[in-house]
Amino acid sequence: MTGQEAFQELGFPYEELVARFSGNEKLAERFLKKFVEDKTYGALCQAIEEDDYAKIEGFAHTLKGVAANLGLQSIFHYAEAVVKAVRQKQYSEIPPLFELLQQSYEQVIFVLKQLD
Repeated sequence: MTGQEAFQELGFPYEELVARFSGNEKLAERFLKKFVEDKTYGALCQAIEEDDYAKIEGFAHTLKGVAANLGLQSIFHYAEAVVKAVRQKQYSEIPPLFELLQQSYEQVIFVLKQLD
């Protein structure tokens, strides 16, 4: 599967991603493959289990930035919502938001693991 096919399957704008990498599709796909190996999501899961709101905010913020740079819109959206909930001390909103983030993350990772 190519990066373009993966983004098409996920419903994300591939052209925007490639533009961020100066039109270099191979470089964009290389970074997409690296996202699969990124440890931020795992660290966020650990922080969620521990109810460590400072770490939740930090890891969700990092994940939000990486997802934004790679055009992974759904991950960006839910990570941003988690950051906002922590900052506004709306802690009861975190579990349902994290569940949506988790579903989105798993879907994206499943597709990205199929990249050639």
